[in-house]
Amino acid sequence: MEEYYLIYFMFLINLGYIYYFFSKQEYEAKVKVFIGKQKFINVAETYDNAEITLYQRLITTYSEIAKSKKLVSKSINDSKVNYLSDRDGKITYLSIISNFTVNPITDTQIIEIKYSSLNPQQSYDLLYSMTENIIAYSKELYPTVNIKVVEQVHVDYSDLISKNIMIVGAALILGLLTGIGIVIALMYFDNTFKNKRVLEEEI
Repeated sequence: MEEYYLIYFMFLINLGYIYYFFSKQEYEAKVKVFIGKQKFINVAETYDNAEITLYQRLITTYSEIAKSKKLVSKSINDSKVNYLSDRDGKITYLSIISNFTVNPITDTQIIEIKYSSLNPQQSYDLLYSMTENIIAYSKELYPTVNIKVVEQVHVDYSDLISKNIMIVGAALILGLLTGIGIVIALMYFDNTFKNKRVLEEEI
């Protein structure tokens, strides 16, 4: 019975050890933005080849605008993310840009924007503010361009669940192996001690 307690104890130790060193989870926020024609009443929303080329270039332009220091810095201030508790310390342009991606979706007029941090609320608030600022800037730069959110800002928690399952699984395997190894070693030394005692008694 003691062997089972030992294996269980080693499982808990390994679980704590693995979780401590591998539990830093980054929460990724995502949003999708459409860039196209301004809508007018009773006017068909069609594109000729020149317009298609234009809006594809605009997607590249907006991708660069989204990563600009001016927009990111304004979004930091507007979202007040530095008031949130964060293990990485103060949020700056450089700390954000390393965890920030803008991906134009192939053959569409949509860009997907992502930002990851250790704080899910921070990821959401910052990306929401950046989306608002991108839309505001677009009205200044290209008043005739229609830019709108087609997929709202949301934080992806699926990776957290799978990572926790992986941690528990790894701890279980290591705990079993460690516990069984210790039990075998104890049994070996116990048998050695008993055999030695038997020999001494016989002598």
